[in-house]
Amino acid sequence: MAGAIKHRGPAQLHALDMDVILLRQVDFKRLGPNVTEMLRITDLRPGEKEGDMPWFLDGFVAVDHPRDLAMSRELLNATIGYGLARTDTGEVLATFERDQFERANRIAEKAQSKAAVQILLEDEEEDENEAVDSAE
Repeated sequence: MAGAIKHRGPAQLHALDMDVILLRQVDFKRLGPNVTEMLRITDLRPGEKEGDMPWFLDGFVAVDHPRDLAMSRELLNATIGYGLARTDTGEVLATFERDQFERANRIAEKAQSKAAVQILLEDEEEDENEAVDSAE
C-alpha cells in the first residue's frame, strides 16, 4: 500500500544531516562482496553514496540510515563495534566495543547538541567581529 508510507519528501532527515554520525563497524568479509556492494552504492543523501564516505574504507556504515529487514539482520550479525564520526570531514572521533551501543548512542546525541551550540557561538562571534571591523 503506497499510501501507508509516511515521509517528509524533500524535508526528510538523513543520517548525514547532523554534525556527528553514529556508525556501525562491520566485518565486510563476513557480509560478502554482494552485500558490501549494496552498502557501497546506498545513497545516504541523494547523490552521496555510503561507499564514498571516508569511514566506509575502515568498515563503518551509518547506523541511522533506514535499511530493509534482510540487510538489517546481515549488518547485526556482522557488527564488530560502533563509532562516532564528524560528517563534515569524515574523521572517526571514537570507537566502541560491540556491546557498547547504548553508550555510543548516548554520546552521539550529546555531541549533536554540543556541536550545534558551538557552531552557534562561533557564528555569533564572527558576527561581532564583522561588526567591529565595519565600525573601524
